[in-house]
Amino acid sequence: MRYLILFTLILSSRLILAQYINNGSFEQLNSTTVDVYHLENAVGWSDDDVFYGTSPTGTNWWGSSDCLNPYWTPSVAPPEDPRTGIVNLGMRLQEQKYGEYAKTATLPLTAGNDYIIEFWVKQVQGPPTLNHIQAYISTDNLGHVIDNDIPLVVPQISEHVSYGDYKKVTGCFTPTTSGVHYLIIGNFEVKDEDSPRVYIFIDDVAMYDASPVPAPNSVDFDFTNNQTSFCPGDLFFAIDNGSSGFSHYNWTIEQSGVLVGETGWIESTTIADEYIPGLISSGGIASVQEGECFDLTLHVRNGCEVISTTKTFCYDEFPDPSIIFDGQPVCEGQSFDLEVTGDNGWTYSWSNGQSGVGLREITETATPNVTQYTVTVTTPAGCQSTETVNIVVHTNNNTPPFYSGIDGGIEFTAYVNAGDDLTFSYWVADSPNENVFLGSNGLPSGSTLTPINGNAAQGIFQWNNIPDNAEGLYTFNATSNCKSSNNVY
Repeated sequence: MRYLILFTLILSSRLILAQYINNGSFEQLNSTTVDVYHLENAVGWSDDDVFYGTSPTGTNWWGSSDCLNPYWTPSVAPPEDPRTGIVNLGMRLQEQKYGEYAKTATLPLTAGNDYIIEFWVKQVQGPPTLNHIQAYISTDNLGHVIDNDIPLVVPQISEHVSYGDYKKVTGCFTPTTSGVHYLIIGNFEVKDEDSPRVYIFIDDVAMYDASPVPAPNSVDFDFTNNQTSFCPGDLFFAIDNGSSGFSHYNWTIEQSGVLVGETGWIESTTIADEYIPGLISSGGIASVQEGECFDLTLHVRNGCEVISTTKTFCYDEFPDPSIIFDGQPVCEGQSFDLEVTGDNGWTYSWSNGQSGVGLREITETATPNVTQYTVTVTTPAGCQSTETVNIVVHTNNNTPPFYSGIDGGIEFTAYVNAGDDLTFSYWVADSPNENVFLGSNGLPSGSTLTPINGNAAQGIFQWNNIPDNAEGLYTFNATSNCKSSNNVY
């Protein structure tokens, strides 16, 4: 993997106060006549195939704020650079199997003392995925290993950097032995030879004593609405909850122990709300899946004293409800049950106004005006799905209507299922006796009918244990010998 590292000519007060790195900003060269392209010409630094880069056209490298004009022609840092000064020197690391490096010796360090290392970094070319710029401090003067650049080590500082990032990297180091150490900046992760090249600018490398300070007072945070379960696609934040006594903070997010994303150490005494889906996507995860869980950690630091807290959140599943109904038509006034599949801990809101946790079943009375029922299922995380079922309702025309001299004007309609009992009565007040009959011809097999014979009499229809082959819709008509001047009701 290739790195492009650029060093500006900006004086740092930290370097003046803490003289543990010589020429950390590369203000001096030990020669301007001997191969000015090689990093060895920067006092105290060595490299492996590291070159000063120059733009053949005299333009800046990829518009970086740490830019480079040919040779020693000064260039003023653009406004996007939070620092100020002159920039004119850079280097490019050539890719081999591992990321290459730049190295310098420190002044003697004292065992047990805390030291802060910091430098500025910007990725100006390469994929927008999780890349790291890292720093390793050791008494070992590690050098080039054939085709491996540097033996694999565990860096004390590792900073996530994506394309366009421009920030200060900072971290702490406590030596276990006194004496000269070596600071190596690069990337110590295994990369295959086909890995895309990543170009990074670095400047203002500093190491200084960490003043004795107390540990941070507290660290805590909550998620939006104090939730720990969310739906894929939700927009939510991690929100500080009273952390205090710190000078820096850092968010990291892991999945099954593997780092997914991080903000890096941010120098501030207040913690901004962190957009969690963005933190996840910064690691190259395009979308999350139902059931996935992540561990989010907030680290706060004062000097080199760090305390942290971790909370786990998960992406809930979207419910996939299905309404259970036998699909048979029902008659007006008949009761029927609707049931929906799902968890008893979910909330079920039905279109009839009933709602409740675990309310997976309702009983309804059929009415011709309502033939569609819906249920909205909501998980504790707020994930929702809606299911709809259509009901066929047959009207029972058994409300006594008013007719005037109309033969066959009275109907009774019913849908019957196998095993049902169907009973209804009808009555008539006619004067004189108009001989009203109900279905005097073609009654269903097995049914009985008591006809009306007389004024203000009542007829009864009875059909019990309806057989399988008799299921269906039936209409019963009333006939009479009414004259047009008489009424039947």
